[in-house]
Amino acid sequence: MLHPLYFFGASHNPTAEASSWLPPLPLSFKYHTIHFPTNKKSILYFFLLSIAMATTQLILLTLLLAFSFTLHHLAVEAHEEVEHQLASKGARTLLATMDCNSACSGRCQLSSRLNYCMRACKTCCARCSCVPPGTSGNYDQCPCYASLTTRSSKKKCP
Repeated sequence: MLHPLYFFGASHNPTAEASSWLPPLPLSFKYHTIHFPTNKKSILYFFLLSIAMATTQLILLTLLLAFSFTLHHLAVEAHEEVEHQLASKGARTLLATMDCNSACSGRCQLSSRLNYCMRACKTCCARCSCVPPGTSGNYDQCPCYASLTTRSSKKKCP
């Protein structure tokens, strides 16, 4: 009998020649084959096992999707909480922006050096997204604006 592997490359008998390209098979060699069920009980068992495996995979996929959505929801909530905390402290955020030109023109309207005041105010407004009301003071309403200083530790914002 010929070994099935011999049919993939050449069709010659390994016992016919001593210099065969495949070694001779040992007598104890057994083929690994898949046996499909033939009686009704085995077919039913095979079918139920297939359904159970598919159901298990579906349940695992559902759990994985639920975990992913929960993790995404938690990440979005954490991001919104950080944005809210930054906005409440007066920090600049992507969500909280304001019109710095009009806020600074109101703040600097009585300044003797209007260009200097506007430039400093716009810088502070861009960093903090807030400008205290009025022409001076009221720093308690915008702590970020009040905390900015120059290199020589003087108040940067008018």
